[in-house]
Amino acid sequence: MAEVTKILVGALNIAATPHPSGIYRTLLDRAANLEIPLHGSDWGKVTTVTPFEDRPDLFAGRVLVWAHIDKDGKWLNKAKNAEATADEKKTIILPPDIEPNFRSFNFVFNESKHRLVVEFRNELGQTFGPSRAEKFFSKLFNHKSLGDLGAEVAVTVVPTEDALERIFSMPRMRWLRVYNSQPNPEDLSEEAEELHERLRAMGAKSQDLMLTKAAKVKKLEPDEGIKALAAAAAVDGFVEAKGKTEAGANVFESTKLHPKVIEREIEGTSSFATFLTVLSSFF
Repeated sequence: MAEVTKILVGALNIAATPHPSGIYRTLLDRAANLEIPLHGSDWGKVTTVTPFEDRPDLFAGRVLVWAHIDKDGKWLNKAKNAEATADEKKTIILPPDIEPNFRSFNFVFNESKHRLVVEFRNELGQTFGPSRAEKFFSKLFNHKSLGDLGAEVAVTVVPTEDALERIFSMPRMRWLRVYNSQPNPEDLSEEAEELHERLRAMGAKSQDLMLTKAAKVKKLEPDEGIKALAAAAAVDGFVEAKGKTEAGANVFESTKLHPKVIEREIEGTSSFATFLTVLSSFF
């Protein structure tokens, strides 16, 4: 029986501070074809995006990843088991604009929700995982080559719906960290909006809140205000906690450990068509 081909899809929250009208489309347009180093020999870039005919707030594009060959670096002469000499390296002919180990991953950006849905694994089984995607788009959207946009861009992997529940249901929480950046104001609860108004007034871009259990107290018990800030931080920052189980075993939880990932079998011949069926789960 032939193996069923599947893709994995996740999402990133993209928050520009400040965020004048059109900032996200400007980011996408300026970022197109800008080459960014990833890890090791891997580099990546995004293509120019194309708006959907029936949804002008949605833009489709691709993340392109490849292995960059450094002709100026050290090369191995396998016959000699020694480093290739300068004369030997002169015989290397690399065609312009051709690079090996090419991988491609679909993405769709929702401008109104400032959320980018991307393939974490494509139909060929190649991966562009949550942490790599977060680092890539953070580097890309904050790159100096984009020019002065007058904004900083925070990129966060969207966690599962139960990520916060895992944290706040910890039997004996001893330590809690809630990191809030400044998201778009329409995303905020009343409590979170008050925080971000204070941050803006002070010229601050983020708040890193740390709570530690007092001595002789069984556990931390965050109030509703802290939980509201954590709900905002789950998509515009991160939340993490340390504690113990009822049996006394150490436990650590973080929203970063639980990215929301949806698996889909390829339907028909188009992996992109299958990818599009997942969008509504993230918007």
